[in-house]
Amino acid sequence: MTGGHVGPPQADSRFSRKHPAEYLGAYAIGGATAVTVLVALFLLIGHAIPTHDALTRGDAAVNRWMESHNTELGETIFTFVSWIGAPLLAATVVIMLVVFARRRDWFHAWAVALVTGGGLVLTEVLKLVFHRTRPLTAAEFMAHPTYSFPSGHTMNSMITYGFLTILCLERVRERSRRFAIVLAALVVIGAIGFSRVYLGVHFVTDVAGGWLAGAAWLIVGVGGYRFAQQHYTQRR
Repeated sequence: MTGGHVGPPQADSRFSRKHPAEYLGAYAIGGATAVTVLVALFLLIGHAIPTHDALTRGDAAVNRWMESHNTELGETIFTFVSWIGAPLLAATVVIMLVVFARRRDWFHAWAVALVTGGGLVLTEVLKLVFHRTRPLTAAEFMAHPTYSFPSGHTMNSMITYGFLTILCLERVRERSRRFAIVLAALVVIGAIGFSRVYLGVHFVTDVAGGWLAGAAWLIVGVGGYRFAQQHYTQRR
C-alpha cells in the first residue's frame, strides 16, 4: 500500500469481487446463523457453571489429571505459548496499528482497533457477568487471579489472530500459502487454549467458552469490516 491510501484492498474471493452485494447478503445470513449457534453453545456452558453438572465435574477431573501429569519442561513450553496469547498478542495489535497509521491507512487502523478493542471489552464484561472463580492451581502462576469464564487469552487470540488471518488472506492469492496461513492461525489459537488448561489457570469450559465467544465476535467484526469495504468501494 502506498502512503496516503486509506481504502481496503479487494475482498479475498473471486465471488465476493464479482458479486459484492450477493456475497454480503450470503455472509449476513450465514454469519447470523453461525453467531446464533455459537452464542447458544456459549450460554449452555455458562448456564451449567453454577449448577455443578457433568460439565463442571469434567472440568475438575481434567484439571486434576493435568496437575498430576504435567512436567517442568511442559510448564516452560506452555508458559511461552500462553505468552503468545497475551503480551505478544497486545504487541501484535500495537504493531498493526502503527504500521497502518504510518501508511495513513486509517480504514484498517480503525478496523483493527474496533475489532480487537471491542473483543477485549466484551471479554471483561462476560467475566463480570459469570464471575467464575479460577481453579485452585491458578495461584501457582497468577498472584492476583481474575475471573475465569471465559478465558481471556483464548477469546482474544481467536479475535486478534483470526482478524489478522483475514487481513493476510486479502493479500495472498496462492492456494497453498492461504492454506498455510489458516493452518498456522488454527494451531496458534488451539495451542494457546490448551496451554491455559495445562498450566491449571483455566478449566476446559473456560477455554471452550473463549473460543465460542471469540468466534462469534470475530464473525460480527469481519461482517462489519466487509460492509465497510463495500461502502468505501461504492463511494469511490
